[in-house]
Amino acid sequence: MSTESPILVIAMERATGSRTANGIEATAHAIERHLSGYTERVVTVCGEVVYSDLRLADSSDTEVAAAVLRVSEFVRSWREHGVWCAGIGGPVAGDHSVPTARVAADRTLRLLKTDPSAPRAALFSDVSFQVALSELKDLVTAEGQESTGSVAQLAAHDREHGTRLLETLRQWLAAFGNSAAAARKMSVPVSTFRSRLRRVVAISHINLDDTSARLDAELQMRLFHPPRADGS
Repeated sequence: MSTESPILVIAMERATGSRTANGIEATAHAIERHLSGYTERVVTVCGEVVYSDLRLADSSDTEVAAAVLRVSEFVRSWREHGVWCAGIGGPVAGDHSVPTARVAADRTLRLLKTDPSAPRAALFSDVSFQVALSELKDLVTAEGQESTGSVAQLAAHDREHGTRLLETLRQWLAAFGNSAAAARKMSVPVSTFRSRLRRVVAISHINLDDTSARLDAELQMRLFHPPRADGS
């Protein structure tokens, strides 16, 4: 066995809210059978998490994508013991790097378990920004932080007057400053949208030409004012 062969680490756990309490060992056996095409795989159980160290032939994008697809197929089809998610870390070179891949797999798993919009299985490198954002949200929540500056001003105005200025800014940022595209997303005439955008600037004093101001506003909206299920 070559100690430098690339390894993926898979961390599987039930999604948050799954009521089924048994089936950990059965799931471990099932994923091991599902990955039987790989000659070297080690499946272990740690508490409620099933880990699998999967040794690949190489670290090419094709080989990694094929492995991720195999894992994704399993979590989508395995319904006997709840809804499962799989975070995948790596590939890493050699057994000494497995702990690093396991950390990445665990971080990815935490995101997938709690975010209904996330896929059922994902490679850490494909969702690293979402993982970091989720962890940042946990941090600011624990510290009791709230939105500030222009975003806080717009949120307060919306609450007091029933306006949708925060959503106007959100859609403008999402459309990379294309007012026509943002207006279509909000189902309003472009003239109405531009009028609202001018109101956004007048109330919040945000400089839409400043990249740092735009980034700050977008991060604050993602952290403190995510869109509701109805898109508002």
